[in-house]
Amino acid sequence: MTDKKHPLEGAEIHFLRSITVYLGQRQSRVFDRGETLTLTAEILEFSRDRLGQSWFETELAKGSASLKIARGAWPEGVPTWIAGDAAWATAREQARLEAWAHPTLEEQLAARAEVNRVYGPAVTSRTLGQVVR
Repeated sequence: MTDKKHPLEGAEIHFLRSITVYLGQRQSRVFDRGETLTLTAEILEFSRDRLGQSWFETELAKGSASLKIARGAWPEGVPTWIAGDAAWATAREQARLEAWAHPTLEEQLAARAEVNRVYGPAVTSRTLGQVVR
C-alpha cells in the first residue's frame, strides 16, 4: 500500500492577513501577515472540508483580491504592514521617535521627511466631533 503525497505537502506559503491555522494535536496558531508556513501532511489533513478539499487548495486557486495566503516566502523588502493598520501605526511611531533622536536639526528634518516618505502622513484623530457627556 502506497501513501499518496498531497501536491501541496512541503510547499511554503505566506499569509496576507492574520489567520488561525489548526496544526494538529489540539494545537492552533495565529499567523500574522508576512509570516510563512511549510505545509505538512498533518496540517493539510486537518484543513480538509466535508468534501475532502483542503482550504489551502481552495485559497490558492482563488486568484482574487480576497486571498488569505500565497505561495512561497514573503517578498524580501516588502513591509508586512498596511497603511492605516495597527502595525503601520506602531512602525511609523517608532521611526518618528528615532528621527527625533538624531543629534542635529538637519538630521532630524531629513529623518522626519523619510518617515513621511515611507509611511505617509499620520492619521488624524478619529474622535473629532465626538460628543462627550
